[in-house]
Amino acid sequence: MVREVQRNVVKNPISLLLVEGQTDEIFYARVKGTYLSECRIAIHNLQGLYNINAKIINQIVNYAQQHRDEVIRVYCCLDRESRCGTTPEFDLKRIEKYIKDESIKRVLSIDMIRATPHIESWLFHDIDGIYGFLRVPKSHRKPKTFKPPSKFRL
Repeated sequence: MVREVQRNVVKNPISLLLVEGQTDEIFYARVKGTYLSECRIAIHNLQGLYNINAKIINQIVNYAQQHRDEVIRVYCCLDRESRCGTTPEFDLKRIEKYIKDESIKRVLSIDMIRATPHIESWLFHDIDGIYGFLRVPKSHRKPKTFKPPSKFRL
C-alpha cells in the first residue's frame, strides 16, 4: 500500500467516493459505516449525471487543493443509465488525462464503480426490511409489487 510521509505522519491514501445522488450517498455511507469503518473514505454527492465529467474533475481538483496532505484514490460511483449498459457522457479517459495534464500527482488512481441495475433497484431485494424500518403496518405492505427487483432496470 502506498503511504505518504509528511511532518513525521504516515497516512494511508484516502478513498474519495463521488456518488451521483442522494440515494447513492446514503447507500455508500451505510456501506462505509457497516463494512469499511476502519478505512479512510470521503463521500461527495455530484447531484446528478449532467455535466458528469466536469463535476468529477472539479471535485477531484477541489479535494486535492483543500487536502494538500492527502494521497487520493478516486472512485466514481455511478448507475448504469441506459439499456446499452453505459453511463451517458461519462469518459474516464478524459478525466484521467485532465488530472495527468494538470500534474495532480497525489491522485493515485481513478476508477468507476457502476451499479447495474440502478442502486435504487437493489434496495428492493430487502423490501421487507424497508417496510420494517419505515414501520409500515403489515396490512399496508405489498412486497410482491417489488418482485423481482430486476424488473426495475432501465
